[in-house]
Amino acid sequence: MTDVPFGVLLSGGLDSSLVAAVANRYLAKSDAARQWGSQLHTFCIGLKGSPDLKAAQEVADYLGTCHHELHFTVQEGIDALEEVIYHIETYDVTTIRASTPMFLMSRKIKSLGVKMVLSGEGSDEIFGGYLYFHKAPNKEELHQETCRK
Repeated sequence: MTDVPFGVLLSGGLDSSLVAAVANRYLAKSDAARQWGSQLHTFCIGLKGSPDLKAAQEVADYLGTCHHELHFTVQEGIDALEEVIYHIETYDVTTIRASTPMFLMSRKIKSLGVKMVLSGEGSDEIFGGYLYFHKAPNKEELHQETCRK
């Protein structure tokens, strides 16, 4: 574990929920607990009424975390686009769409003094969680695809 204030990006999905559960288990034994308290901080962002917000809150309640539910408006997302594109260095619409809420949340998390976050990012790539992995003709090609990504 880290010795700086940290949190977990929690969508309420399987991957981020598992990361939050493991981090929550080990937090009390870490140096970070002495600095920021023994309650894990979790973070979620979405438009009002987003299903991720509800799922994340349910997981946070179950784990007993200090949950930070952040909201943004469509206009705030539009206003951040120039900065988002600058930082991610692409005009790819899918990447921008996924990165904009993360960018807004990261700014808020930083303003709270959090120095490091854990997330469930990468699990689908490592463990073959996307549909095209399931269509691999054999285990060797599945392995090659997960290594390539």
